[in-house]
Amino acid sequence: MNRLHYLGAAQSNLTKALQYVIEDATSGEWLALADWGYCALKNRVRDDWVGWSQELRDARLKYVATNTRFLVLPASRTRGHRFIASQSLSLMTQRISADWARYHGNHLLLAETFVDIKRFTGTCYRAANWVDVGLTAGFARSNKRYVEHGEKKRVFVFALVRSARELLCSTGVPHMLLTARREAFGSAIDVNRLPLTGSGGLLDALTQVRDGRFRRGVRYKLPSILALTVSAVLSGIDSFRGIAEFGVNLPEVTRRKLGFRRGKAPDEETVRVTLNKIDAAQFDGVVRAWINERCPSLKGKMIAIDGKSMRAARTQSGSTPHILNVILHHDGIALAAVQVADKTNEIPVAREQLRALPLERTVVTLDAMHTQRETAKVIVEEKHSDYLMTVKENQKDLLDKLERLPVEAFSPPVLRDNKGSRKS
Repeated sequence: MNRLHYLGAAQSNLTKALQYVIEDATSGEWLALADWGYCALKNRVRDDWVGWSQELRDARLKYVATNTRFLVLPASRTRGHRFIASQSLSLMTQRISADWARYHGNHLLLAETFVDIKRFTGTCYRAANWVDVGLTAGFARSNKRYVEHGEKKRVFVFALVRSARELLCSTGVPHMLLTARREAFGSAIDVNRLPLTGSGGLLDALTQVRDGRFRRGVRYKLPSILALTVSAVLSGIDSFRGIAEFGVNLPEVTRRKLGFRRGKAPDEETVRVTLNKIDAAQFDGVVRAWINERCPSLKGKMIAIDGKSMRAARTQSGSTPHILNVILHHDGIALAAVQVADKTNEIPVAREQLRALPLERTVVTLDAMHTQRETAKVIVEEKHSDYLMTVKENQKDLLDKLERLPVEAFSPPVLRDNKGSRKS
């Protein structure tokens, strides 16, 4: 890059950057190189295209990245790759949001780049469906000041999700709630619709959790931080950083409703220290009881039991924490999240949770680990519910018996007409 690109290599001291190498799938030969980094703090034509306010722009710039360098290597021409530039851009924009989240902690919504109009026309960006939003004013940032140099550049942007502009301009929580499977902002809960205040509200319930912090220097009330955590986790966030960003991006009126004085949410360190000081089991019990009060009957519902190991986390013994989750299908509500002790596994913990839940005519889905007679007895005989278990080759005899069963042994499918009504 330093040898062949007219600007040389991008700065290597950027705290947030990604570098891509595009290779030939057959030979492994390098065909193109690209650098990505921070977006421009001020970019009038981009800001006009997005339509956000200055306050929102300052809060949401971390969701925009700039393609700072893009170099097609001579080898691509000798190999006959006619459309390598546009193909490379397409491949990068398909994965950069997930890569950025993996290495820098948050997904991206928008990509931008600057094209020197004296040298290029931006053909490859146009071919890759980037949008030409206009020319810069010809200023550059130098020593915290903007100095006019007169060299205008053409700005191209690319929306990494369909609703990028709506998300960047939203007064609610931005893309933190997006996952690899969901591009819709609507997957987030509306915090304002939660029963937060008053008798029986979430803040009132969370006063039962013991505060393990030293009183001196405490700036945020414990129920407020815990209510923020519950709201963030219900929205699919699973990290301290994510909880802090969730709070920062909430509207000020919502932050005040959560009990934060002057509407200022806690930072990541405060969230981390606070949550590490509380009794996790007590916190889980209080939240579970609060949720169960608002979902007293699971009759006719479907719940899933699944365990996950927490990446980048360690218990005091040095092992990776393993959490067993009980979640309502469709609603996505977490009924329980229990840490599995080091010297046991999910199976007995799952049975304890099933016995504790108010199941009645409920369908429980479980993976192959929980395909056990005792677990089935708890669901059917004790809770009068049904189960859907997975059978794999680790239980070969059972799998062989199932495979030998005739079709008539299984429940018939439910047939429906074009309007969705059940046929007789």
